[in-house]
Amino acid sequence: MAWVIEHELPDRRPLPSDAADLDALAQAITNCDLITTDAFMADVIKRTRLDRRHHTELFSGRRRDVLRLIDRLRTLLAGHNQQRPHQPRGGNPPMAENDLHQTAKALVAEGKGILAADESTGTIKKRFDSINLESTEDRRRAYRELLFTTAGVEDYISGVILYDETIRQSASDGTPFPQLLASKGIIPGIKVDIGAKPLAHAKGETVTEGLDGLRDRLAEYHSLGARFTKWRATYSITDELPSDYCIWANAHALARYAALAQEAGLVPIVEPEVLQDGTHTIERSFHVTSRALDAVYTELFDQRVDVFGTLLKPNMVLSGYDASNRAGHDDIARWSLECYYKHVPAAVPGIVFLSGGQSDEDATANLNAMNARGPHPWQLSFSYGRALQAPAIKAWAGKDENVPAAQRAYYHRAKMNSAARTGAYAPEMEREAVPA
Repeated sequence: MAWVIEHELPDRRPLPSDAADLDALAQAITNCDLITTDAFMADVIKRTRLDRRHHTELFSGRRRDVLRLIDRLRTLLAGHNQQRPHQPRGGNPPMAENDLHQTAKALVAEGKGILAADESTGTIKKRFDSINLESTEDRRRAYRELLFTTAGVEDYISGVILYDETIRQSASDGTPFPQLLASKGIIPGIKVDIGAKPLAHAKGETVTEGLDGLRDRLAEYHSLGARFTKWRATYSITDELPSDYCIWANAHALARYAALAQEAGLVPIVEPEVLQDGTHTIERSFHVTSRALDAVYTELFDQRVDVFGTLLKPNMVLSGYDASNRAGHDDIARWSLECYYKHVPAAVPGIVFLSGGQSDEDATANLNAMNARGPHPWQLSFSYGRALQAPAIKAWAGKDENVPAAQRAYYHRAKMNSAARTGAYAPEMEREAVPA
């Protein structure tokens, strides 16, 4: 967006406010080589009295003004871009390919997705409790090694998100985990937030912390082999929550994190998770997810984050897990895609979904339903934790002799989700044999 203003509108002529004559804007456009529609419109709205926050207000007069302005701009910009091919004026083009862009694209490569193995010590303890296994550092290391050494899984897994403890650990032969993953063509990543904490003066709401000292930690993680990062924010759904305060506090923190990650040469995965616990309808989930995404991308643009070098890790738009009449796969795909099309820029290389509290097969089927409606402007992929690992940890049960069975279970789930990347998954595939 900054490049557009500096190079395509060098005289910085005043942009219109909500009541201004669009003829002046049309005259400004004719002096440009090319307009990047989303960036230009975002800047117009930002520089006028039209506040982007009003996008989320259902019955806002200002929102109607914004939408009318967008409609006019789309017409003007479409005609202008067809008439004037792009001719760079020298120097680097506005969206020159760089390492961040290449890494982001590699993480959403065709048929591949991300394993989220970034469970905190407390969370992995709960996983181990489910198989009556004490959580020790060596057992956590052995379990992660089981996953990372699964033969052939690199055909379906592009990257692995690690935890601070895990990125410092090594396989039984002494190979550091980041080096082991990289040797298989899997990109190592790292979770960098320190968790959701109570938000002051906001009962029942949280804000994610971890910005203090983050620049130094990012530099260390890069030296340890990480090439991408993740930061998670959470929002609860009730009739009143989340508040605008919670939405914008978390959006600001996510954008600050993303800017610092890119500064360190790391691709930021931005994870605004609307928790699907409760009895809410899918319509309510759509409304809340829309508000969260609108705030996130406003803050990312404001803090100069290069969205070409980012990935989004959102929740799918679902009915509450305790709702009496839960939406099916097709409705989930329809509502989810409508939400992302409204709020996620096409410049983002990919959307890598979290599985949340969905069952393993539901997470796969819902991803499949969305990709079956493609193609889409972004890659639709997965960044699953429990939905990839649950069968494996159950099969392992902490016993060495069960490692091959656990690896087959993990491989199978990775393969099923790879099929969902192209809309080719079918429930019958769950019964197929898995290589020994």
